[in-house]
Amino acid sequence: MCLDIIQIKKYENRRLYSSSEKRYVTLSEISDWVISGKKVQVIDVTTKNDITSEVLTQILLENGRAQHLPVELLEAIISFNENVIKNLWTPLMGSSIEMMAKWNPFLNWTLASKSKKPPKV
Repeated sequence: MCLDIIQIKKYENRRLYSSSEKRYVTLSEISDWVISGKKVQVIDVTTKNDITSEVLTQILLENGRAQHLPVELLEAIISFNENVIKNLWTPLMGSSIEMMAKWNPFLNWTLASKSKKPPKV
């Protein structure tokens, strides 16, 4: 996994500019970077706010992947207040993602089922 974070600036005209690439980029390119394991950070030029989560959510919506999220999960996220999201939800989801990453080789093996021996996790 890449330790460097790809810095992206979002301008008022909605264009996304990658400082490292020195060019405008698309949501599709950002998606490809994330899929390949790269980290991105998107900063709104006007407000200086980190809007990475909003941009990644937009990618999910535009790629049709949001349809795979259970309605109950979306309802819970919407109904939680800021303190619950910040102090409980975010750490819990971080732990869940770490666990999924740990088991990923096993899940890939299970889905492919070509090898007789499961990988060590």
